[in-house]
Amino acid sequence: MSCILRPNCLGGCYNHQIVSKPDDSPDLNGVKVLLVDDERDTRELIAFILEQSGAVVMQTASAMEALGIMPEFQPNLLLSDIGMPEVDGYMLMRQIRAMSPEMGGTIPAIALTAYAAEADYQQAIAAGFGQHITKPVEPAKLVQAIANLIYSCSDVKTNLQPLETRKRLNNSKFKIQN
Repeated sequence: MSCILRPNCLGGCYNHQIVSKPDDSPDLNGVKVLLVDDERDTRELIAFILEQSGAVVMQTASAMEALGIMPEFQPNLLLSDIGMPEVDGYMLMRQIRAMSPEMGGTIPAIALTAYAAEADYQQAIAAGFGQHITKPVEPAKLVQAIANLIYSCSDVKTNLQPLETRKRLNNSKFKIQN
């Protein structure tokens, strides 16, 4: 299942409408996502979307909380808002990129933000994010962006292929034998 996000108030609240999940949407089964956003409603809605695609989501309300959780949770992907109080998403990403790879310094990351200008995109990439997605988020595009980024950064790719592709590969006459 996926959702369509529609703003319903000035404070960033969203209504969501459930629609059926298309067969070609990626399966994020087992992908551990660290979600960082200071807006509770946004966090909960994005977590719901990702969990419906099979992801395991850890939600945090601040960059400092995320930095504290990373070593224990060991996420496969960071999904972070940019405009947060105290430590923004850019600074969070710079702090993560300064870490050793063993501590999560090379984690694939997506900036999730209302800042949509080209300069904002460039700043997110320069800070170390692999992608920049603007709010309000279109659920199918978010799930696909996560799958694409994880797929491009990982050796474990099977579950992130679209369902129809996995079915074709599993039913193929030309299976590789070890």
